[in-house]
Amino acid sequence: MAWAGERLYVTNVADASVLSVATAGDRRAPVVVHRGAPLRQPLDIAVANALVIADAGASALVRIDIPGGGASLPGAPTIIRGKAPVGITTFLAGSREGEVIVSDTDTGVLAQLTDLGSGDAKYRPMQEKGESDSPVPWNQKPEKPQTLRRQGYPGVSHPGSVAVMSGILYVVDVNAGALFTAGVHDVRAIRVAAPWTEASVTRIVATPQEIVGLDVRE
Repeated sequence: MAWAGERLYVTNVADASVLSVATAGDRRAPVVVHRGAPLRQPLDIAVANALVIADAGASALVRIDIPGGGASLPGAPTIIRGKAPVGITTFLAGSREGEVIVSDTDTGVLAQLTDLGSGDAKYRPMQEKGESDSPVPWNQKPEKPQTLRRQGYPGVSHPGSVAVMSGILYVVDVNAGALFTAGVHDVRAIRVAAPWTEASVTRIVATPQEIVGLDVRE
């Protein structure tokens, strides 16, 4: 789910739709933003000056402009062309600057997407895996693992849920249950203390005051 402009946005896999619910006022009935093609299996969703949906069925990111700036109706969905992997283990986090962070557990990719409205989004990998299953250090490419000046910082083996707040990225390693953080344009990820010790946190949300995790054991 994602929140923007006093509305909560959620995906519904059952009928391939995106819904919104007002978080203020008396009218709280769900409203269909879009249903059907090109959506096939919409999963995670983020807001980055528009709705961005990770659709595992279409293996693509989908953009839907939402009301704002005088618009009263959502725009037609469009496919975002780019290199970002999209599947059932893809997680998204958006920013007010119109950027999206993509995290994919299966491929180990962490990447930043910009220029989402241009049709061909710019793709900047933060972490990629080489031919082996081991992650390369943060912001280092598999073919040139020693090109950055700072070495010895870990990769995130199985990146899961991500959150962004004030230019700081937070990501959970779903296998280790560890929380990592870094500046979006930093050259290293740092493991930080987290209030959980097992691989049970499936979602995180960042606020200006704290990081909130969804613990599936509770």
